[in-house]
Amino acid sequence: MIRFILSAIFTIHLILPSFAQELSDSIKVVMAENAIMDAKNGVLVFRLPSEHKKIQHLNKNGVDTKELIAERDATNKLYIQYMDYSFNFCKVLFTYDTTSRASLLQNDGRNCFLNDMLEIDPNKSLQGRSFVQTYFGNTAAFGGSGVDAILFKNSDFKNLLPPFPFYVKVNRFGYYFKMLFDKKNAEDYNIQAIAQSMNDKFTDYYSDVK
Repeated sequence: MIRFILSAIFTIHLILPSFAQELSDSIKVVMAENAIMDAKNGVLVFRLPSEHKKIQHLNKNGVDTKELIAERDATNKLYIQYMDYSFNFCKVLFTYDTTSRASLLQNDGRNCFLNDMLEIDPNKSLQGRSFVQTYFGNTAAFGGSGVDAILFKNSDFKNLLPPFPFYVKVNRFGYYFKMLFDKKNAEDYNIQAIAQSMNDKFTDYYSDVK
């Protein structure tokens, strides 16, 4: 009987590949809907770029990394500033992209999260809340147009895909123009636009799901 059932399942998969694809798409929808609710009712864990590998490589080769670290910190403080200002869809906690899965899940992520001066704040934790997390990457990994972007994972550390608003471009419209004519404020303008775009995408998708 078991052999017959397994044979029947195998035959169905051969005859109906479109059904298998539809099932896969259905799973993506469930993951997306669960994730947007997890974010709304919980927290967005925003992983800030640490430049760890680059700094480690430069240090190994005797290159001074003070300027790189200063630039990294200035940019990360802008992310904290504008996410706090323009992203109001849910609560946000900030950590570095070097934070491991084990560290994040252990003890509610205590001693993983940063204050606005990029210092570990022992009072910040997940507090048992559900979460969605960001990471910096490229959409080419998902068959996209290959743009640098902020992408998202759920609390199971699975990549989120459409219909979830699964990426936000890192370089927003007008950024390069600003770099030419208003370089001093270009980074501020760009990061605020990223935060606002993320908020709009999350809010729009949530309104479709709830």
